[in-house]
Amino acid sequence: MLQNRPALPLEPSLFDRTLQVLLGVGLFTVMGIVASSWSRLPAEIPHHFNLAGQVDAWGGKWLVLVPPAFSLVLGLGAWWLARIPHRYNYPWPITEENAPRQYRMARRFMFGLGVCITWMFATLALVIVSEALGRGFRPSLGVLLAVCLSPLALVVGYLIRASNAR
Repeated sequence: MLQNRPALPLEPSLFDRTLQVLLGVGLFTVMGIVASSWSRLPAEIPHHFNLAGQVDAWGGKWLVLVPPAFSLVLGLGAWWLARIPHRYNYPWPITEENAPRQYRMARRFMFGLGVCITWMFATLALVIVSEALGRGFRPSLGVLLAVCLSPLALVVGYLIRASNAR
């Protein structure tokens, strides 16, 4: 089935380019948060928070490297996958007629997912670093919900739009 799909050279739209920039800025942000605070971090940092936002587990300083590492792998992975939408599994047939529409939506979805993941890890790094340094920054419930639910909203929105565009 994949062999019958056309591999189309699609020019990225301004919105696609904006998402790529946001993804890149998110990657630099999460790495910058950790790099700029590394020398000031104590040997033990918080690495788990309960539902009330209170620290309930502490670990070695190296654990602050987890958010940037995941952000880098998943963000760059999403960016790379956005370049090959003809290789995705779609829940409907891809034809010569609907391929450009479906590929554009899938590529935009992948860039958007990269942005969501990257900024989710940037928020996590900021919370960990600020708590470790005694500043106790806690995002509001609205920010936490937006950060945590945006990937789900993105998936649902993509599936609805792409299904309607078959």
